[in-house]
Amino acid sequence: MKKIFLIAFILIVGIVLTFVFTPAKLLTKYFLNDCPTDGPTKQTDFEMYSEPVDLAKYKEQIFSL
Repeated sequence: MKKIFLIAFILIVGIVLTFVFTPAKLLTKYFLNDCPTDGPTKQTDFEMYSEPVDLAKYKEQIFSL
C-alpha cells in the first residue's frame, strides 16, 4: 500500500515539475536572453519542413475534383 502512494507521489511531483519548468524555460529563451544575431535567424525548434510544390500539378489535382 505504501509503495502505491510513493509511486503516485513521484508521478505527481514529476508532472508538476514539468509544468513548472517548461514555461520558465521558454520565458528565459525568448525574453531573458540577448539576441544572438542582429538579423533574422532560422528557427529550428518548430519542427516544420517545407517541401517544394509543383503548382501545375496542384492545379490539375484541384480541378480534377
